[in-house]
Amino acid sequence: MPRDPKTETSIGLPSKISPDVSFLLLSLPTDIILHLSTFLPDRFGLPTSALNHRLHSLLSGDPSSTAIRALRHYSTPRVAILAETRRKNPSIQVVRILLSHETEPVDADLLLAAVDSECEEIVRLFLGSHIKGPECFGTPLCKAAEHGSDTMVQLFLEFAAKQDAQGNENGKVAGSISDALWYASYKGHLPVARSLIAAGADIHYHSGTAVAQAAYSGNLELMKYLLDLGALLNSAEEELELPLTRACMSGKLKMVRFLIERGADPFARQGEVLVKGCRNGYPNAKTIEFFLDLGVARTPGFYPKYVFHRCCDIGCTAVLEKLVLDMVGATDIHSINVFKGLYSASSSGHTGVVRVILEAWGTTHGRTYVQELLDWTHYDTHLTALGAAISRGHKETVATLVEFGARDLEMWTFVDTAGGGTLMVFGRSSKVDSHSLKRL
Repeated sequence: MPRDPKTETSIGLPSKISPDVSFLLLSLPTDIILHLSTFLPDRFGLPTSALNHRLHSLLSGDPSSTAIRALRHYSTPRVAILAETRRKNPSIQVVRILLSHETEPVDADLLLAAVDSECEEIVRLFLGSHIKGPECFGTPLCKAAEHGSDTMVQLFLEFAAKQDAQGNENGKVAGSISDALWYASYKGHLPVARSLIAAGADIHYHSGTAVAQAAYSGNLELMKYLLDLGALLNSAEEELELPLTRACMSGKLKMVRFLIERGADPFARQGEVLVKGCRNGYPNAKTIEFFLDLGVARTPGFYPKYVFHRCCDIGCTAVLEKLVLDMVGATDIHSINVFKGLYSASSSGHTGVVRVILEAWGTTHGRTYVQELLDWTHYDTHLTALGAAISRGHKETVATLVEFGARDLEMWTFVDTAGGGTLMVFGRSSKVDSHSLKRL
């Protein structure tokens, strides 16, 4: 019989198996059919054929057959277990069968996969199997606490209680429970925190940083719970972030007010609360303004650099006006990196902030300082503040910078193209979309 290239694959296999052959294949053992399916995908006749129906029932309806196929497909039972556990809707039956073929104990990776899949039944199955060691459950417990799954956390705590009863690695188990409290506090999961503390989690573990994480989450009920248990708000350890600092970082103003009412010191460590909050976090304008209204910027030793930059980044003109009253006369332009703030505001189109900066430093430092600001270029983009404003199409900001003496306007030329244009400056180029060009 002559070969027909239209019905043949590049390796000589028929692209479709005839109905007669399909029915013959039905008589083969299940494991052979499944084995063939891994090499001949989509080649078993018509969609309504008996063989396709048989394969569908084998591959999706029968956990035993699915497990057999997985064992053939993956290198080891453990890899097959991981693959099944990480599926969107993992099958507990398939995992149980695969686990019966695994000779190695369950490790942290398998437990983590089960937690990430949010499948409590598989977590229970793994914890009831042979565990590699008590140290393997610590990271998965922390992940469960971070997810806020109190049921899964309870499963891990039951496992920990059994380990304690057997006298196995008590220190590691206790430490893992206290670590999990940190993650639960960070996400603001009060029910999980209650369960962990009831199981022995130490609120003073790691120098009491759980309360700082609770402050970051903004969960007032969780914070009240920890404070009632004796958590400290004003740590003496300089390297630790205060709870009030963490609340400032996340911009949780209600938490900030509550902590101050409960005794937190907003002026601690030379105004570090606001400084670190702006350096390491993302406080909003209302939170920054609250601290400035308290007079934090007038604290001896207060360093306003990061607060200034944050105000420029988010464009809070009114707040910046309050800040410069306390800082501009006594702060050198170089030490605070005023250009960085000006560049950020210009790039984002915060025209009001640009005007406040140029007016404030022009009044206190003179025209020379302002011109220096306007002439500086960014270390990475090699653009001036004016260049940044032009490249983003901020027409009002461009006009304000030119008003204050930006002198590099004549250095910019536009070359129109079909999809936009190229902005040329000092021999360098940066892409500009057509919308920005039209605005200018």
